[in-house]
Amino acid sequence: MRISNTKNYIFSLFLVIKIFFIVLVVPSIQDVWFVDFIKNSINNPSLDPWSNYLSNYGDSLGFPYGPIMFLIFIPFSLIFWTLGLPFGLEDYFLGIGFRSNLLIFDLISLLILSKLLDNKKKEIIFFYWLSPLIFYVTYIYGQLDIIPTTIVLIGYLKLYKNDFKNSGYFFGLAIATKLSFALIIPFPIIYLWQNKRLTFGFRPFIKSLSKILLLFVLAPVISSGYREMVLSTPEKASLLSFNFSIKNKLNIFILPLIFILIIYSIWRLKRSNFTLLNSITGLAFLISTLMMPPSPGWYLWALPFLIIYQIQTDINGKLLISFFTILPIIIIFPNNIFSKLNFLNSNYIYNTNLINNLNEDLIYTLFISLGILIAIKLYRESIQNSYYYQLNKKALIIGISGGPSTGKDILSKSIGDLLGDHSTLFLRERDYFKWNKNLKNIEKNNSINIKSNDLLKLNADLDLILNKNVLNRKTIYNSITKFQTMKSFSKDFIVVNGYHIFLPDALNKIFNIKIFLDPETELNKNWLKNKIGSKSNITNAEKYKDLQKYQDLYSEQKNSSDLIFSFSYINKDILSYKEIQNLPLKMDVFLKDGIYAENLSKALISICGVKLNSNISDTDFSAKLSIEGDIWAEDIKLAASRLVPNLEEIIDYNAKWQSNIIGLMQLIILMQIAYVFKYKIEN
Repeated sequence: MRISNTKNYIFSLFLVIKIFFIVLVVPSIQDVWFVDFIKNSINNPSLDPWSNYLSNYGDSLGFPYGPIMFLIFIPFSLIFWTLGLPFGLEDYFLGIGFRSNLLIFDLISLLILSKLLDNKKKEIIFFYWLSPLIFYVTYIYGQLDIIPTTIVLIGYLKLYKNDFKNSGYFFGLAIATKLSFALIIPFPIIYLWQNKRLTFGFRPFIKSLSKILLLFVLAPVISSGYREMVLSTPEKASLLSFNFSIKNKLNIFILPLIFILIIYSIWRLKRSNFTLLNSITGLAFLISTLMMPPSPGWYLWALPFLIIYQIQTDINGKLLISFFTILPIIIIFPNNIFSKLNFLNSNYIYNTNLINNLNEDLIYTLFISLGILIAIKLYRESIQNSYYYQLNKKALIIGISGGPSTGKDILSKSIGDLLGDHSTLFLRERDYFKWNKNLKNIEKNNSINIKSNDLLKLNADLDLILNKNVLNRKTIYNSITKFQTMKSFSKDFIVVNGYHIFLPDALNKIFNIKIFLDPETELNKNWLKNKIGSKSNITNAEKYKDLQKYQDLYSEQKNSSDLIFSFSYINKDILSYKEIQNLPLKMDVFLKDGIYAENLSKALISICGVKLNSNISDTDFSAKLSIEGDIWAEDIKLAASRLVPNLEEIIDYNAKWQSNIIGLMQLIILMQIAYVFKYKIEN
């Protein structure tokens, strides 16, 4: 994010204020503990700074952080300490160098949030940069949690960009900075494991995470000082402070119990997107904050995720979170032993009589109440109402119908190329053929005959899959198509194609999206002739009769379809050409709901350069588009990125885009999927 001091006065003003506090204000917690630890490491260099500090000072609370936190603070502290030597102010300058790291990581968090939330610059500055809680905890109280929080945000950004290897590194670095951040690790791990389109990233993520943990978390355990100061810090007891006893003998710890339930709930999700992951992480950290004694550093953990939600929610949510971030300051002020600071070598205690006289219990009760309200609102708006959360209940089913040689298998495969075979289950009506295909009875051996296919079995199999009652592979004995080898029936999308799949009412109602393919007769005959070839024992005349039979019964299926793709030659005289494979075609598209027809038309004209005519009905808002022209696959991909919200979270990581008519159908079907996700998935 580019922020100009001349254009953004609010940012500049608060940047100056934060620099002022870094230079002139010395928080007591840093003066008593953290800076002394760094100073001791500079004056007495050692590969084991924790044991070295304990031998000189003996205070195990001096620096309860891992080696990464130590390595972050050393460079600037050493540089500023050196600059202060000629003036005899090396300790003061060391503190400035120490606190400069906090501002740097504060700015990095601002940058990361701007990358996670496009076009939200003003909101990010207002809710994050001006946050009173971040300002108090970091620049007045002097806690260091802004650093591991920022590293976690970088890890999430890398995860969002599908940079799984580096994401694992940053999550490991966050834990190596402060061990308590290990609480967050189950969320990205489950996210990668459960997301079929991202499972290839699981191994590099775990590998890089393990390297960091081995090198910077497990290896230092050989140090007795590290074990005492980092692993045995009293702050860890806060995780277990909320509990209740059973007959005064056994304690049940509430926070671990809640975390286990949250992790189990995430594990149950069949598929999630990055927005859902952020919401669940924010909810988990928020619950942690509510179940621990008030501690300044803990509040920063949940704050970036709450700010992401705050920017996207309504005015009520914005106000709730704003009040929620102010109350901890009022609670912390009068009670904490570090409620004082050093300003120009003068100590100031800022727990005024006004704050001391407040009813602290009432304020804390109000704080917990607001937190519970925010948690409920966050769960309802960002998790429960998420269309990805709804998708976990049942797979989305796409039905493709049409006559012989209309492109059903080709379109099915092109959809699989986008969504990924690992996320898509393919079923075909002809795989449910009742009779022995070697029978000489032409009527029985004709798949156009609706009696030849076991549609009841197809309907039963779909019902079993949707309700996750498939106990073994034998349940669906013949549902494997040539497009994939079936390993599991637990898929996010199911693509079914066939001649009659929209005719039975029970089967028709199962489909979320119904597509009908309708090439004109001359084109269909050419496609059929090309498919039969010279080696087939079936005569063209017999197949042409099949076309006529199907055309007599397909009108009802067309009427129930959400999308109808009709194909025709641009000029009739080209039928005299001998080669028919590359003849120019046009496609007419019928959209039962034309709500996105206008945006689609604009994108196809401006990005793909097609010739397009559109007509939107004044009565039922259906739309008809007539499209001509050659289109590159890259242009269709670009149009999809502009038209389909969260496209990268729907399609496969290595999605294969097609050109021309197939690519256009891919684009329109993706838009229909996004439309169904947003408006038609039942709550």
